[in-house]
Amino acid sequence: MAIRLPLEVTASVVAGLAVFVGLSTGLPVWGVFLGWASVFFVGGPSSATLGMLGRTTALGTGFALLATALRQWLTAFAGLSSPSWVSAVLAILLINPCMIALGRLPSLSLIPGMFVGFATYTSTLPTATGEHSHAALFATAVSSLAANLLGLCLATLAAAISKPLTGPRGTLARLREAMASNPAVLIPRPSKQQRQGLFSKDDM
Repeated sequence: MAIRLPLEVTASVVAGLAVFVGLSTGLPVWGVFLGWASVFFVGGPSSATLGMLGRTTALGTGFALLATALRQWLTAFAGLSSPSWVSAVLAILLINPCMIALGRLPSLSLIPGMFVGFATYTSTLPTATGEHSHAALFATAVSSLAANLLGLCLATLAAAISKPLTGPRGTLARLREAMASNPAVLIPRPSKQQRQGLFSKDDM
């Protein structure tokens, strides 16, 4: 029988490993922890959740790269005639809807995972409004995505060697069962009757 340690111990040890790997390789440590935390936001590590998070974080990273490249192009096109934030807002307004629309696909329906990748990429760039070469933009994408994926791996490791905080029928176990069919759905969507019943005539 495998020996499992308390979560307080294993999570701290694995967190220390994350910091060591991040600082020694140049990966953004915050990206590692974002990837780690996202695993447990969707019920814990499983083949379904890890696969979904891997796909959506990669997609978010790619769209963040496109948004940054578009912002730089818009800034160069406008020159000094407009504030730098204008091009950033326009880039988001153009790119963000396209990214979210892909969440309609069942295999990419975990939209928060996209924003984990997007946020990690944008926070990894040296500055929010500085100009970067195409090589630097691509290198940032590789670094931030690698950090997120490392976080997924470390979350799986921590869960594998830790004692559960709850019993086998606890909250985490129930979340895993709920995620088995569709990792993007944690809370059932209310029916039309339930939505209409949210407010009674007396509340109006």
